[in-house]
Amino acid sequence: MTGSWGASFQDVDTPMAKGTDGVWTATVGPLDPELYTYRFEVDGEELADPEAAQRVADPADPERTVLVPGAAADYVTSDGPNGTVTPLTYHSAVAGRERPLWVWTPPDYDPERTHPTLYLPGGPSRFNTARVDVMFSRMIRSGAMPPTIVVVRENETTGRSYHPIGEDLFPQDLRESIVPAVEAAYPVSREARDRALAGFSASGVATMDTFLTQRGLVGWFGSFSGGYNVNTFDPARFPGFDPVADLQANGAPLLTAAAAAGDAELLMVGTGLDDIGLNGTTRTIAMLTAAHIPVTTVFRPGAAHNDENTRELLRLFAERVFD
Repeated sequence: MTGSWGASFQDVDTPMAKGTDGVWTATVGPLDPELYTYRFEVDGEELADPEAAQRVADPADPERTVLVPGAAADYVTSDGPNGTVTPLTYHSAVAGRERPLWVWTPPDYDPERTHPTLYLPGGPSRFNTARVDVMFSRMIRSGAMPPTIVVVRENETTGRSYHPIGEDLFPQDLRESIVPAVEAAYPVSREARDRALAGFSASGVATMDTFLTQRGLVGWFGSFSGGYNVNTFDPARFPGFDPVADLQANGAPLLTAAAAAGDAELLMVGTGLDDIGLNGTTRTIAMLTAAHIPVTTVFRPGAAHNDENTRELLRLFAERVFD
């Protein structure tokens, strides 16, 4: 069994033992109050706990969560209704096929009310393990964020997970297909200032690509642990490719246009100090600053590239959007 109860919520392997009754067990802890992820490994194959349900069905994701209750875990502990997740199929023009979305409507959803929209391109696995529905429901009830419709996109880019900016088709998909599909099906505002986009890791890169290439589409951007990092590019396809240097040299018009437009309500970029995305995020922030693009930065001590960091960065972002 592998679980996120190591230092900085890193994964730790725990051997399991077969009892005389034929049941395999393992014991960990004591654990501090928090939401942890875990999965099983059987003969080299990662498997999900068949007794643990997911909030959004994702057969490809073996991770499940276990909550250790306590004050520190209150933000992901249900204190009332947690809204509703509904699948929505849309036609992706850039992919040339039907693709899935999952739409979360908040507690006390009023279809007669116009809502702001938060787009999360990180896929259902992030939604599940971050308990986005519980966290956002609590924030809405406390007044920390307005009633918001959240749109989750499958964790698959139309090109590659990491690529030169010209190969990222997600921004085009968002403008041409995803936003129109959501606006046709739900009572959401059609103003850029009422749309937010946030991603972690690969979807953090997609968020930054959208900020640089799509003027007037989204007002609030959160790009986390997914800065332009040379180490995340496939050396077989892009030998010696440096994404920051490429943007500074060949994407200068994008940076200049973003600085001149000044149309983002918020661009928040952050990561954990123990995160593998630290170098890329730091270089990306330096590039944005040099281009005179306002950026709000977040660096979390002791945070790594995992779901705990995803939750906290997303919470910090959600507190700021739609002010």
